Amino acid sequence: MATQNVRPLPTVIGLYSPREQSGKSTVTAYLDQTAVAAAGKTMVNIKISAPLKQPLYDLGLTEEEVEGKLKEVPNAKLGGKSPREVMIAAYKAGAAKDGPDWLAKLAAHRILDAVMAGYVVVVDDVRTPADYEMIRRFTGAVVWRVFRPKTGGADIGKAENIEGMLEGKTFDLKVDNVGTLQDLYGIIDGYFAGK
Repeated sequence: MATQNVRPLPTVIGLYSPREQSGKSTVTAYLDQTAVAAAGKTMVNIKISAPLKQPLYDLGLTEEEVEGKLKEVPNAKLGGKSPREVMIAAYKAGAAKDGPDWLAKLAAHRILDAVMAGYVVVVDDVRTPADYEMIRRFTGAVVWRVFRPKTGGADIGKAENIEGMLEGKTFDLKVDNVGTLQDLYGIIDGYFAGK
């Protein structure tokens, strides 16, 4: 990092965005290369949604199809549904069976194990109130809001999805990703520098 850290490195950093493709993965990679490395720590990225994504990988879908730009595209391996549609349906089925916090409960165990092993944990898919509250229960945890408007206007909280459910919550940092990569990195550096 270019500046001296004023704020301590959180034990858990939760990243939330009210819309997809806002830059959470870029923030995660930058944290690993800068703040976490500068503190002499090792970072682990834990996905709350891992139980929804792993079955898609098991079917042979690629990273681009599950996490990237092809996640919205209908897929023959999924009977013509998009990977996002399948994951949303799986989330809703799990919520109907085990309650709306079922994914957060599963993730909490993985996060606790990683924290106890000395890792800095980044959770880049905080989406629901249960996810938010679960992250907040960890000592030294923060939740950041990362947002990049969609070209042509913001697309927040689509009814068929669970994006946008945390608008109105308190965030330790609001990252408006509206400039260059260097601007984005400057916001993160500024947070640790106490700006």
